[in-house]
Amino acid sequence: MAVILLCPSCAHANEVSSLHHRACAECRSEFPIAMRERLAVALQVPRSPRPRLLAFSMVLAAFSTVVGAIVLPMALLTEGGTYTINGESVTREVFLAQAGPFFVVMFLSTGAVAWALWTERAWGRELIMACAAALSLVMIYGFASDPTTRTQWPAWAFASLLYVALPAWYLYGRRSVREYYAGLRARVSAAGTA
Repeated sequence: MAVILLCPSCAHANEVSSLHHRACAECRSEFPIAMRERLAVALQVPRSPRPRLLAFSMVLAAFSTVVGAIVLPMALLTEGGTYTINGESVTREVFLAQAGPFFVVMFLSTGAVAWALWTERAWGRELIMACAAALSLVMIYGFASDPTTRTQWPAWAFASLLYVALPAWYLYGRRSVREYYAGLRARVSAAGTA
C-alpha cells in the first residue's frame, strides 16, 4: 500500500510505502513528526487471523521444547533405564550416539519455530521448512548409519520426504496460510522492520 505525501517545503508529491521514507525525494527536507505519525496510521495493515493449525503447531512446538529441555539433560546425567532402537535393547551410549543428534536438532528447532510463530515473524514459514528439512536429514543419517536399519532406507526416505512435503503443502498450498504470511510481510514492509 502506498500513500501520497505532499512535502510542506516544496509541495512535491511523494509516494511513500514504508516508514523508512522520512524526507522528501525532491528537496530532501525531513517530514514533520506529526506527518510521519499520520503516515504510520495510514500504512497500518490489518492483521490476518492465525490459522488454527499454526496456532496448534505453536503450542505443540513449545510443549515439545519444554519436554526436551527436561528429558534430554536427564538422559545425559542419569544412569540406568532401558533404551531401545527398533525394538532392540541398546546401551545408553549407543542410544545417545544414534538418537541424540535427532533429539537435539528437534528440540532446538521446535523452540525456534515456537518463538517465530508466537512473535509472528514473517520468515517463520521458511524457518519451519528449514527445520523440517534438517530433521529429515538427521533422521535419514541416523538410520543410514545403523547397519541394522540400513536395508530399510526406502521406507525412511519416503517418511523423510513426507516430513518435508506435508508442511510445504500446508504452508505454501493453503490459501489461509498464504494470506496470513502475506499479511505479516505487508505489516513488516509497512513498518520497515524485519
